[in-house]
Amino acid sequence: MIAQQQDLLTEPITWTKTADPEYPFTSEVNGDKFVIRLNDFPSANLYTLLVNDKETVNFDDWPKQWKRQVEAGGGDKYAVTVERGELTRFIVEAEVDEEEDVRRQEGSERS
Repeated sequence: MIAQQQDLLTEPITWTKTADPEYPFTSEVNGDKFVIRLNDFPSANLYTLLVNDKETVNFDDWPKQWKRQVEAGGGDKYAVTVERGELTRFIVEAEVDEEEDVRRQEGSERS
């Protein structure tokens, strides 16, 4: 079973960004719900793949054949790889985008 679980890391999967920073990406593969959880790195692996809400594989390096889809400028943008050093920047940029969205929404509610 472990070999099959590790094989999931070699499958091409397109991930969709969520609004949850702890569970930032989700996908559906053959009817199964796949979710990526960010862990307390470095005391634990950086990522955990959950399949149908069950912890399946822990890993540190994002598989090259996985694509992360993120919203950008009115369209979809695919970020093919985000290296470990880039992860913090990626999360910070997402948080800044969310803060700007909140400010814009608050401004439009006042109008």
